[in-house]
Amino acid sequence: MRKWFVGMCLLLSLTLMHTNASAVLPNLSEVVIDYATSGDHTLIAGTAGKRIRVYRLFFFCNAATNVTISDSTPTVIIPVMNILQSQGVSFGMSEIPYIVTGVGKDIVFNMSAAQQCSGRVWYNVN
Repeated sequence: MRKWFVGMCLLLSLTLMHTNASAVLPNLSEVVIDYATSGDHTLIAGTAGKRIRVYRLFFFCNAATNVTISDSTPTVIIPVMNILQSQGVSFGMSEIPYIVTGVGKDIVFNMSAAQQCSGRVWYNVN
C-alpha cells in the first residue's frame, strides 16, 4: 500500500509540474528564453503604467555562466546565479509572483558568458 501511495504522489507531482500554467492562473502570457550571447537581453518589454509579474520560470544552460535577472532601471531582482554546465533554475508555478518589476520596466536577463540558455517564463502585465 505504501509503495502505491508514494507512486501516486510522484505521478501527481509530475503531472502538476507539466500542467499548463495558464490553466492554473488564467490570463498568463508565455515567453521563450533562447539566448546564446553574453550581456543584457530584454526578456519581457515593459508597458507604460503597468508592472510585469512572473509566476513561473525555468531555464537551463549548456555551459557555465552567471545569470542575473533585473528590470531596466537596472534594479537587480534576482542576484547572480552561478549556473554550471548542463544545470539550470526552476521556479515552479505560484499564485504569488516571484518577480514584480517597477512600473513600466522591462525584465532583463543578463548572462556573463556566451553560452546557450533556454527555458520559458509565464507572466502577466497589469
